[in-house]
Amino acid sequence: MALVLKTSEVRASVGSNPTLSVYENPVTDWVF
Repeated sequence: MALVLKTSEVRASVGSNPTLSVYENPVTDWVF
């Protein structure tokens, strides 16, 4: 649960950074 919230928070924060977005996308999919 904590990982999901943190991942979502990070995704929102890195919305401006395409590099981080690409890196966080697979992580989010894996968590869910």
